[in-house]
Amino acid sequence: MLSETENIDREKGGVEETAGEEEKQEESVAAEEEKGAGSEQREQAAAEAGSGEKAEAEAEKGGEGKGKKEEGAAAEEEKKEEEKPKFKLERDYVVPLQRVYWLGRNKRAKRAVRVLREFVLKHTKAERVVLDNEVNEAIWARSIKRPPRRLAVHVGVTEDKKAYVYLKKSSSA
Repeated sequence: MLSETENIDREKGGVEETAGEEEKQEESVAAEEEKGAGSEQREQAAAEAGSGEKAEAEAEKGGEGKGKKEEGAAAEEEKKEEEKPKFKLERDYVVPLQRVYWLGRNKRAKRAVRVLREFVLKHTKAERVVLDNEVNEAIWARSIKRPPRRLAVHVGVTEDKKAYVYLKKSSSA
């Protein structure tokens, strides 16, 4: 067994070691901040040197420029708009979902998705239905027990007979 003085010394040593670990962590954080500042300086030097492509690539990697983030967000929105396929047929529907309330409470939202798909298949004569994430979220917004009684959607059908279903945007907004 250890004597009381040895136990106390070990406890004090443990406290000192944890204090030392905290200092090491602070030093590593400071070093990381210095590295971050160094990359900003390199980006500025590259931009001043006229190598715009390299500066843009570094800015994309770092993602520290506020203007770049705003431009990136606008570019992402444009990509989303471009991702929509070319439709040969577009229509707006209000899909009645009252039938889903005939079931037990814990199956309603699942059935609402199924009823929506069947409705779109029937009215567009498509082979496949693709629901937008917003449509799914609208159905499941009030949990599985209380889906909406009706849902306004915008449906677009492509030439390869795929129907894309989007939540209809209200005209009042």
